[in-house]
Amino acid sequence: MKIEVTQKNINEGQGNCGHYCAIALAIRDKFNTDDVYVTTDYNEDCLVRIQVKDKEFVVNDPVVEDFISDFDCGVDVEPIQFNMEVKK
Repeated sequence: MKIEVTQKNINEGQGNCGHYCAIALAIRDKFNTDDVYVTTDYNEDCLVRIQVKDKEFVVNDPVVEDFISDFDCGVDVEPIQFNMEVKK
């Protein structure tokens, strides 16, 4: 599933907050729900985990992990698009 993080998501997002980061806001827009949580996960399964309601998604793109790290550290980031998959 393709997710587009817009400049609006970046401007309104909060660093170090899995509920209100720019990626979480983009996913909230896509799914029309507030029940979203994003976390980086450093293990062999994936780089980023995303919980939407009762479904878990994974992202294995290091660009997304870098985006989260930069955003959390206050580094200027650009809008991105990425794919997330339902965790198997």
